[in-house]
Amino acid sequence: MKVPDVGTFERDRFGALVSEAVPIAAFGGKRCSFKLDDYEGDPHPEDFLQGMRNILSATRSLLLEATPYVHQYCLEMLAMWGDDAPQLVIERPEDVWQHVDLGNVLVVSRDYGEGRDVFLSLECNCAWEAEHGLQLVFKNGREISKVGPFDGHVSNASAYDDDTLDGVIYKAVAD
Repeated sequence: MKVPDVGTFERDRFGALVSEAVPIAAFGGKRCSFKLDDYEGDPHPEDFLQGMRNILSATRSLLLEATPYVHQYCLEMLAMWGDDAPQLVIERPEDVWQHVDLGNVLVVSRDYGEGRDVFLSLECNCAWEAEHGLQLVFKNGREISKVGPFDGHVSNASAYDDDTLDGVIYKAVAD
């Protein structure tokens, strides 16, 4: 399947539609693929395409919006590790990015089925949490909407089955 302004998609070994890797300016030019989750049969597939186009046209500021939340997550995990915490040099919040390895697949999906927004989720490795890593989620490819350990959910409301968390970008792990 060829998508103008995005690229060519082919089925992976599990049958999912995955694009060729393309550079994402918001991620410093890192090449990422898009993986479409429940795209086929969606009543508004154009929302998925627009979300991908949005993130492709985004600037570095899209990623940097996440800095205070990623920093908070890092500090919380280091505190939980205590004396066993990895020794990271973080003098300013933006230094946290030196300890993140951005993923290379953006999963594009909806939250709570049809009629809801499209989210692009990126699973990353980070130095402070080797097991669960870091998940960055971008609502409609335009704004950061969730930061925290990777759990596969695209919102904290769905992760905790709690609509009062709608719009919460980072929920402390210790809560």
